[in-house]
Amino acid sequence: MKKIILLLAFFLSITTFAQKTVYIFNFSSYNVQVGEIQSKSATAEYPRFRTNYSGGNINVPSGTTYTLENPNATYFPFYSPTSVPYINAWQRQFTAGATWANFLSTNLNNALAAPQVFHFIKFQVGPNGSLGGGTIGLWPTNFASGNGWEATYELYNFNPGELFTVITIYDN
Repeated sequence: MKKIILLLAFFLSITTFAQKTVYIFNFSSYNVQVGEIQSKSATAEYPRFRTNYSGGNINVPSGTTYTLENPNATYFPFYSPTSVPYINAWQRQFTAGATWANFLSTNLNNALAAPQVFHFIKFQVGPNGSLGGGTIGLWPTNFASGNGWEATYELYNFNPGELFTVITIYDN
């Protein structure tokens, strides 16, 4: 019941704006560390972008939300100035096995970000990942579970340009 109420509140809140956004909701009683967020081309497997966060893992404490939200509604939120922590750098890979090239987030707030969609996140749960973790998103799975928690992935496309990704981690 709690999850239904929270998701209903989420749907009502996102109808007030139209931006490409990635939400990571931590409704569990554990801290979650996000190690990597990756995007890919909307029409092909490459190019791909991944986080190059200087602080290591992004910590999402119990009961909080981490949001990537681009001020430009048609771009993937590489540049998300209101995110805490702010991801200041990303890396791009053109083909499988190619070298990852570094980009500042502000430099990706342009046409490079237009054709990108969420691909997956890598995360761990509990102190230093003691309760497990995994990869969730379009690849390889849309569901992950561990010792006392579960995670799901949803993609919402209400109108063209209104693409929202929602990762929810909760106690099972």
